[in-house]
Parts: sequence; structure tokens; C-alpha cells
Amino acid sequence: KATVSVLNWCPRFESMIAGRAVARAARVAVRAAAARPAAPLPHRLVLQQRWFSASQAALEVASEAATAAAGAAPPVEKKKKQGITRQAWDAMLHIYHGARLLAINTKVAVMLQRRVLAGSQLTRKEKQLLNKTAKDLIRMVPFSLFIIIPGAEVLLPVALMMFPDMMPSTFVTKEQARKRQILKNMTKGVSSRRMYEHMLSRVIIDEGYDLWSPSWGILKRVGEGDVVTAADVRTLAQHFQPGHKLHVRNLAGWVLKDLAKTIGVYHWFGGTFLPRRLYNARLRAAVQAHYDQLAADDKQILECGVDKLTHGELEDECSKRGMRFFGTTACLRLQLSQWCEITQDGSIPNEVLAFVRPCATNHKEMLKHLTEMEVNTVLGLKKYENSPMKERLVKLTKGVSQDSAHAMDKGIMEEEVDDIARLVDETTQQLLATEEALGKVKHSLKAHFEKEYVLALFDDVVEHEMKIARGTATQGVHVPTLARMLHQKLTEKEPNHGLSAYRLVVAIREFDLDTSNMITADEFANFVARIYE
Repeated sequence: KATVSVLNWCPRFESMIAGRAVARAARVAVRAAAARPAAPLPHRLVLQQRWFSASQAALEVASEAATAAAGAAPPVEKKKKQGITRQAWDAMLHIYHGARLLAINTKVAVMLQRRVLAGSQLTRKEKQLLNKTAKDLIRMVPFSLFIIIPGAEVLLPVALMMFPDMMPSTFVTKEQARKRQILKNMTKGVSSRRMYEHMLSRVIIDEGYDLWSPSWGILKRVGEGDVVTAADVRTLAQHFQPGHKLHVRNLAGWVLKDLAKTIGVYHWFGGTFLPRRLYNARLRAAVQAHYDQLAADDKQILECGVDKLTHGELEDECSKRGMRFFGTTACLRLQLSQWCEITQDGSIPNEVLAFVRPCATNHKEMLKHLTEMEVNTVLGLKKYENSPMKERLVKLTKGVSQDSAHAMDKGIMEEEVDDIARLVDETTQQLLATEEALGKVKHSLKAHFEKEYVLALFDDVVEHEMKIARGTATQGVHVPTLARMLHQKLTEKEPNHGLSAYRLVVAIREFDLDTSNMITADEFANFVARIYE
């Protein structure tokens, strides 16, 4: 007890006692090893070992008690700021390791190229390594200038800001690559939202505003960033078939532009020098070529096996396809498998994956897979909490949202103003035709019959139809039959009414919504209400 109390109150004495005990135990152990192996340990050594074990246990108990009393985890030492010499040494090591890795990849790529020339087939990973090394060697030409020229490394951050892909991949760390992926996806947010809104409006119109359609729940989950399965993609694929408005050949120019931005095939200089129709045709060809290339790569992935991919490879493949690349290994493997199954299905257009992609990770679970550096430095979710910087970020976000909405409205006006004008003209002409067809009919019926009489006349025609059909219930009345009955009653009331049966047929058919030439009781009630308004 006295030893424990002393150790709790005197850390320096604690280390001194422990050090002396270790030294004495070591000396006694060396002497004992020189003796016979079967000889028992001296009583003094046994007591010293017991005392040393008790002191170590007392240290552990005291440490746990201090941690529990503090009520928090032990303090983490802050990283000291590195000096200029240390930073220069780290930069030199980084360049050395990057160049060494590039030399190794080049040596392996030369061997692979010799195998290709000899007629051998390469695996998918070998092809990726060969293409990656070829791109790195091309990027090494401008990148080496910043290393060779003295003082040019000062301009390297500016060059990387203008050309992010200029640095060879062997000189990019894992954290830098992940940060670049996150920032790249963040820049596609406005285009992705505009594409989602366009898809939402087209699906609602195609399904006739059916609130009970299964597409509504899928679209809601897509908009909220929830889990989306392959079955959901197959459900929405019917709206992307050839002939529909969402097919890639029928998309408007501003939608094609956003689509090209999300998949990385958009180039700003193309729309500046090329005519609009030619540029839109070029974008369609680039989008189709992109997804054809991904489909060929998906086939190789299925042949090699999705289960053989590591977590890092799964993140890269999901990011390359525009899917969510945050999550567990099982979730990433599941959504990549679903993507590959859809691309290999010939009945589903691959372009549907530009609007709806499989997702196995909820948006709430996604944040749990972000490191603290990514949250603070890249996304800025916690770093500026309760600070003036957060208010500035909120204002900036609102300004960007307003600018994107204005740009979207401007794009819609530029691309679809002719369609809207034509739709307004067609609607106006239909209204004028309806008014013209109802003009004389309205005057004749209101002058000779009451509203209740006309409604009762419909019931008489229904009973007459049932007698002809031998008691079988009918869903409505044939429009020509009802028109002849109305014309007969008008002729009996006023022989010179001047209204033909054909004009009655045309007027009643304006209220036949399903164009089945059968008018129901509700449709005829709307017709009568319009006549006697």
C-alpha cells in the first residue's frame, strides 16, 4: 500500500524505482544463467521479481484511475510544425520515391509491350498498368521542367490548379487522390441536380401524373441520396428506350451539356467554334462511346470476378462510373456488381445509368466513412462551426444556387422556347375548335331543353343499349347513338333547328377523354355542364 501511494504521488520516484529494479533483476538473472539450469532461483531474486510485478501493476492501476478521473481520452500530442529543412527533405524524398516507382512501372510496361508484340493476351490489370504508365510518361515531359529548372517549383501549384491531371500518378499520394476525387464530384453537383430535375419532369409527364406509380418512390429515393437497387434502375429504364424524350438522341442541348460534364467528356471550346447541331451530335457520340467503353470494361470485371477487387480498387471503379465511392467494401462490391449486370443487359440502354445509378450506401452513412481531414479541409462541415466563416459559406452556397437556377432557366428558354410556343399555339387552337364546335350546339340545346331533361336522356339511351346487349352492363354509350337520339328529340321539338347530327357527334367527342368513341356518365355530365354554364 505504501508503495502504491508513493507511486501515485511521485512520478519521478516511480521511474527511478522501476529503473533500479530492472537493473538489479537483470544482474541477478545473468548470474543465475551462469549457474546450473536445475538450480532454484535465489530467494532474493524471487522477492525482487514480485516487487517489480507489483510496481508495474500499480502503475497500470494508477494510469487507468487518472484517465477515468479525467473523463476523457488521454491527450493527443500536437504535431510540431516542421522546419524548412525538414519540409525540403520530405519533398526530395517524395520526388525520389515517385521517380523510382515510375521507373519500375516503365520497366514492367516494356515487358508487357513485348508480350503484346509476341501475340500474348494481357489481363485487365496488366492493360490498366500499361495505359497508366503510358499516360504518366507523357505527363512527365512538362512535369520534369518544374524539377529541372531552378526555382520553377514555385509555379507548380499554379500549374496544377490550371491542369489538375498534369502530375504523374506515381507522384500523387493516396490522400491527394482521394481529395481530388471528392472535389471533382463536388463540381458536378449543379449538373447532376439539373439532370435529375429534367428526368423527374419527363417521367411524371410520361406516366400521366399517376401518384400511385412505383416510379415516384424511386425518384424520391434518388433525390434524397438513399439506397437505389438494380431493380429500381430497371423500373425507370422504360422511359429511356428509343423514341422516348429521355433517350440520348432526343435530349435537349443543355441536358447533353450537363450529361457530358458529369461523365467528363465536355470541352468548352467545342461549343464555341462548332454550330449547335453539330456540337450536340458530337456530344451524343461522345456519351455513347463513353458508356460503350465502360460496358466493355464491365465485361472484363465480371470475367475476372468482382470479389477479387480490393477496397481501393472498388473505390476507383465506382468513382470512374460516377457512383458513390464511400462505404464498406461489401456495399461498394454490391453496387459495382449491379452496375455490371445492367450494362451487360441488352434490353436496357446504358445511358440510363447517367441519370440513375445503383447505390448501396445511405447518404447518412456516407459521412461516417470520411476522415477528419476530408471533413474539415475538403468539405468544411465542422471546421467553421459557429463562426463568421460559416455564415459566409452559407451566403456563398445560396448565391451559387441562385446562379445555377438562373443559368438553368436561361438554358431552358434558349433551347425549348420554340417547343413551348408551339405547345401554346396547339392548346389555343384546340380551345378555339372546341368553342366553335360547341357554339351552335349550346344555343340549340339551351333554347329547347332543360338541363335535367338532357341528363335523363342519357339514362334512357343507356337502358336502350342494355336491352340490345341482353342485360349486359355497359361502360358508356356510343357517341353516334347518343348524338342521333339528341338530334331526334330536337327535330321533334323544332323541325327547323338547323343543327346536324354530325355537329352533335363532333361536340360530344370533345369530351371523350380516352378517344374510345364511348362516352361515360361523368364525361356526359361535363358536356352538359359546359353547355349550360
